[in-house]
Amino acid sequence: MTKAAAVASSKDGEATQQQLLIYLALASAEMFTAGISDEVMATWTKTLKLAESLHDVASQLICYLPLWGRKIRTACMMTRSTARRGAPKRRRRRPIQVRPLWPSGCWAITKHHLGRLAEARVHLQRSLDIDTEKARLAQVNAVWL
Repeated sequence: MTKAAAVASSKDGEATQQQLLIYLALASAEMFTAGISDEVMATWTKTLKLAESLHDVASQLICYLPLWGRKIRTACMMTRSTARRGAPKRRRRRPIQVRPLWPSGCWAITKHHLGRLAEARVHLQRSLDIDTEKARLAQVNAVWL
């Protein structure tokens, strides 16, 4: 496909719509066969640059989704590893009277992006269950006062 994309460029080396379509297909195929690796993201980045050079907004939006997903997934993985490192320290502290809302919600997002939907649902429900006026006020006071 890479050879096909090179052949599809115009005679003066300018990007063409046909070349963009080939790169979109290539990036999608790589992503679904090789996962979200650095090489696949490089292909998506090149595809985005082609779409930008052709002023193809629809293709740009298609390219942004996997690029955004990779950034979100990387951030969630970092959040998860940081939370696990901090978990033993938190257990040693005295219990908090009102639990903050965000940890369970963050875990729900992290689990969702990792594909663990059943676990994500449990964390999301827990976050919704403790979302009370008293809990919100405690969070505001903890941050602003």
